[in-house]
Amino acid sequence: MKTMKKIETVLRKVILTIVIMIILIVLLYPIYEIIVNSFTDGLGWLIRGTSLKNEFVGFKNYINALNIKGLINGIRNSILRTVIGTLVGTVSNVMLAFLLSRNDFRYKKALTLFFVIASVVECGMIPRIWLYRKLGLTSNFWVYIIPNAVNVMYVLALKVCMEGLPIECEEAAYLDGAGKIRTLISVVMPQCKAAIAAVVILVASDQWNAWFDAMIYNRFTPEYTTLQYEIFKYLTTVYVSMFTSVPITSGITTIPASIRMAMEAICVIVAVVFSAACAKFIEPTAQEVMKNIKKRKE
Repeated sequence: MKTMKKIETVLRKVILTIVIMIILIVLLYPIYEIIVNSFTDGLGWLIRGTSLKNEFVGFKNYINALNIKGLINGIRNSILRTVIGTLVGTVSNVMLAFLLSRNDFRYKKALTLFFVIASVVECGMIPRIWLYRKLGLTSNFWVYIIPNAVNVMYVLALKVCMEGLPIECEEAAYLDGAGKIRTLISVVMPQCKAAIAAVVILVASDQWNAWFDAMIYNRFTPEYTTLQYEIFKYLTTVYVSMFTSVPITSGITTIPASIRMAMEAICVIVAVVFSAACAKFIEPTAQEVMKNIKKRKE
């Protein structure tokens, strides 16, 4: 019997290891493909995808990308808003969730209902812009931080986690003379580390990938631009005339008459590999393909 149990335990570990390896391969392969493509020519990527036959161009794509006007400033602002926004957002979400999870807080239900309704009911774009302008947040770096300081979904997730903690630990802290802040820092947060870590990752991801707020509120202030907005501007200005009218078709691959797929792919490459991996390497490729189409028509 002991031998059978040992065999079952070993089999379970082997199966679990295989499953985890498969998941890791599935998750890491796109990153590998992006990194490899960032060092190859655009034509080979369009025709063959990731292949050893593609021409290796070294750091040419990176150099071309870094020459984009405003990119360095955008990288700086994106890093700043990610660091500051993650810190402010995490502290705000944790403190608000702790407040709403206290049973002795008189307005717990009313405030929770208020935040839920506020997250569902949108005021619209124009009233929001008008409000931010009155508050002095337009053409200002803090428009990236203050409006995104609280996310109701993250607050509710932390609130549920905190409400599930044993009350005895907090009562013991109160008996030892700890206040609310000390209880939050020394008792509640250590027991909610996983939930707080998830919130940190989500807030950082939201801040790093954001570009729409830069376009709406800081469009005419280049000193507050962000990396993603600069990539968006570059891709739309370079490829919109090229990809909106005629679908480009080769013998192996087809590019639809839209720039969304190209913009999506290049934005992912830029986010994973040094912020600006291949924002420019498709340009000569697109011109070559257009020339080939004209030759075929002739």
